[in-house]
Amino acid sequence: GVAKYQFRVLDWRLVMDTDLETLATSLYVTVDDLLKAHPEVAPQRPEVGIAPAVTDAEVITLAVMQALWDLEPPVTSGELQQQLKESHPMALTTLLTVLTRLADKEFVKIEKEGRSSRYFPLITRESYLAGQSRRFLDQVCGGSLSAFAAALCDSGLTREELDELRDLLERGTL
Repeated sequence: GVAKYQFRVLDWRLVMDTDLETLATSLYVTVDDLLKAHPEVAPQRPEVGIAPAVTDAEVITLAVMQALWDLEPPVTSGELQQQLKESHPMALTTLLTVLTRLADKEFVKIEKEGRSSRYFPLITRESYLAGQSRRFLDQVCGGSLSAFAAALCDSGLTREELDELRDLLERGTL
């Protein structure tokens, strides 16, 4: 038999044109039936071959590092939380976990002062970017510069941006 799934109607527009009797008898429908009747509820799939660029944890980690670089060290967790409030609000426990992990990787130094801590970036933006770029090249592109260059060209860069990159590479100013 066909597997059946129970759906809760989340959008009133899906039932506006359905009479109550039909709705009441249609609590159980197949996924195919639902998607045929209402294609607008089908999950949107990313283009084939396009993988998410980074995980949420990596985005949060980068945001914390950027906040550390933007503030004058030493920095308190409260100052970091304030700096991140607009772009990446997070619970204090989450922030402290990220900072501990960054310290474990030796990206951040933690100095205890009584019950509070102060944080110092141990790595520059440039070093961090270089390391993340190498990691991307190795892990995502299998270490292949040609695969990286092809991905960069397919990433939506404008012709002007590609020309600028070519000029930087040819002049050796990177």
